[in-house]
Amino acid sequence: MKNRFVPLNKNVYWLPLFIGIGLGAVFSCSQEEDMEPRPASFSELEIGSGDNRTLTIGQDFHLNVQVLAENLIESVGVRIEQQADKLYDAPWNFEIQWEEFEGLKNTTVHKHFMIPAAAVEGEYLFTLYIKDQNGSLMEESYLVQVRAAENPSSD
Repeated sequence: MKNRFVPLNKNVYWLPLFIGIGLGAVFSCSQEEDMEPRPASFSELEIGSGDNRTLTIGQDFHLNVQVLAENLIESVGVRIEQQADKLYDAPWNFEIQWEEFEGLKNTTVHKHFMIPAAAVEGEYLFTLYIKDQNGSLMEESYLVQVRAAENPSSD
């Protein structure tokens, strides 16, 4: 009886191996991209009492925000900066940062801090930022009014 085995080209044996390696590389890359952590985010932001976005010089200021982080938080902070296209009576900027949220994943940041007497009236850029321990930085800016106590809002 004759052997009816027909020898195949040696390259045919390698084909499934290369297809398997190729598919493995494609799926492992897409899984890594899907697993890359996103920067922190926030919700329920309240800038000023009743979210009035008004900061009164020499008075207590209220900030409340719900922070959501896939990575652990490093710090949360606020910058209040003059705008380049606006005129002010004097230069003034302010920044405050809180490390007490370090190591937390999700939290409510409820803070009260004084607006210094040296603050200058005008419209400012109020930036909330959240740094996580993975090195990501999330920040968003809003317009706010800085007013003297004797100059109530004209709203």
